[in-house]
Amino acid sequence: MLLLSATAHAMLLVVQSKVSIAPADTALSAQTHDFSPATPLPPAHRRVPTNATRVRNLTALGGILATVLPTDVELMPGVYSRPDSSNASANVVFSTAHRLWSSELVGAVLRVGLTYNMKADVPGIGATGAQIHGLKFAGRPPDGALGQVSVPFSGKHASSPAAYLSIEDCEFDGEGVADAAIFAQANDGLVVRRILVQNFTKWGLRIDQYMGGPHNFITRQIELSDLDISQVAMPRCGNDDGRSEAGLWLGNTARAQRIRVRDCGWMGVWTGSNCFGE
Repeated sequence: MLLLSATAHAMLLVVQSKVSIAPADTALSAQTHDFSPATPLPPAHRRVPTNATRVRNLTALGGILATVLPTDVELMPGVYSRPDSSNASANVVFSTAHRLWSSELVGAVLRVGLTYNMKADVPGIGATGAQIHGLKFAGRPPDGALGQVSVPFSGKHASSPAAYLSIEDCEFDGEGVADAAIFAQANDGLVVRRILVQNFTKWGLRIDQYMGGPHNFITRQIELSDLDISQVAMPRCGNDDGRSEAGLWLGNTARAQRIRVRDCGWMGVWTGSNCFGE
């Protein structure tokens, strides 16, 4: 396990090697120790709650997400996109701690993004927040939404809105045009596990405090595990002078394990802002 923290830029290098150690007894054969990094666990299907409400299109999904009572929602296999081309890529915004489940692993494909903007007066702000399980996100989110899943800052400090969001067993494909898979400015208790991220232009994951006011600090640990991130680069690598093209961008301290980052235009992992050691 690795506690990711620093106050400056950092590059993560994954090195695979084997070291042979000769034992004291030369009659014994040399012992080989394998220091290859642990492979991230892939996304896996999770059992959908039996009382989940089934939906088959974006209209039905948006209707449930607009309600104020937290609900388990089962997304049946298919492509979820807007029927009208004039607003085809607009993110679906919701403020309640709903729990979204794909009926089949990455069988539900969202060609729109989700923006989770929890307010303190909405049910569910206590021990848990929204949950996203087994979905696939593809394509470009709308102008103004930097991530296929966005968690904007909308309160006085980082722990007030969008707390405790959990994203597990999902796939994100930016198709070479989207900025980021996950862009989170409000990070308290954020959990991201077993996700596959590829083909983005600026960040795989950007988990960074809101920078428009005083420095903000989380109260519940961010947990990251089993992230497989690759191919994060602009059409012309280096065009953003090191301000993006990072597989994992962390502006808050996070506990992380089994993170694999490859093929990024500028850096594998960036840490800074309020990413402090303990």
